[in-house]
Amino acid sequence: MSQYLISLPALESNASILREVAERSGAKIVLALKAFSLWPTFAKLQPYLSGCCASGLWEAKLSQQYFGKETLTYSPAYTRSDIEELLEFTTHLDFNSLSQWKSFREVCLAHPRAQAGEIHFGLRINPLHSTGDTPLYDPCSPGCRLGVTRDQLEGADLSGLSTLHFHTLCEQPASDLVSTMEAVERDFGHLLASPQFTDLNMGGGHWITKPDYDREALIALVQRIQEKYSIQVWIEPGEAVAIHTGVLRAQVLDVFDSQGTRHAVLDISATCHMPDVLEMPYRPDVFLVADGEPAATPPAVCTGRRELPTRHRTRPTPPPTRWPQLPRGRLHWRLRLLASAGDWRHSRFRRHGPLHLRQVHPLQRRSAS
Repeated sequence: MSQYLISLPALESNASILREVAERSGAKIVLALKAFSLWPTFAKLQPYLSGCCASGLWEAKLSQQYFGKETLTYSPAYTRSDIEELLEFTTHLDFNSLSQWKSFREVCLAHPRAQAGEIHFGLRINPLHSTGDTPLYDPCSPGCRLGVTRDQLEGADLSGLSTLHFHTLCEQPASDLVSTMEAVERDFGHLLASPQFTDLNMGGGHWITKPDYDREALIALVQRIQEKYSIQVWIEPGEAVAIHTGVLRAQVLDVFDSQGTRHAVLDISATCHMPDVLEMPYRPDVFLVADGEPAATPPAVCTGRRELPTRHRTRPTPPPTRWPQLPRGRLHWRLRLLASAGDWRHSRFRRHGPLHLRQVHPLQRRSAS
């Protein structure tokens, strides 16, 4: 039977790194549910994070019902029924365009929770500063629908808004955030300096728990921005929370040759369980666990805090042109980001070459310290 398996010590280890960054920088860090929404683990994450960010009504409900704390909601567009429900519980509600804010501003500001100061309303901005390598995931590409550019704000009525929100990164280092923030300050610094705006959401895509991520640079940047503009900074990591914490276990149901190609048929699919393999240049690490191996053989999961086994730090050798001779057995797909089985938007994998199999070698158990 196919299963998603998570190491809770590894998950808590990532979360403890994020909490340390939050405490030292003053930022509030929340879990991006679009990246990791495995709610049975939320009890382990709650002590470390300030809440969750949601990409729509249903993720916001998941946050409110299973995580608690703050719920930051942003969507490219809302319906009136979405707004009416979200106003009852979300703590932040960010809009993608001036037209959406204009459509719902009256109902938002008239809500009792808004008048009591229990909801912050925000606007997503687009600094038009591209730093990523994959155009499909670049929200600053020409003509992108995500966020408002500087020229669109000229003469606009921004009354009622108190948050600026940008999200331009994807699995990127602190240096890219630093250069992005320079563009934000250049185009939107006058708004940040206004007493009207009290919060700045720096979005997600920050690979904070990666061993070589420059956390000192991130901490220094957040401290500078908060001191300069007297605002609260929010960060919304997703992959950084769950990276290197689990596997997707599958079973090889059949192995056969067809016209010179060797096939393995599994009880999982890329479409249902690993969609980014199709949408993005991601490839998971795959480990074969043959039938008959002891049940206690540990899965290919790193539970250490910072250091990965050597074989996970290096690129694999070029794959063979044909599948190796494989017995039917179980496969451990080592996920960089592990998500809930039923959510089609989730799961990120290593950017390796074509998919291939490698024999599993038992890992030495590591502590989470």
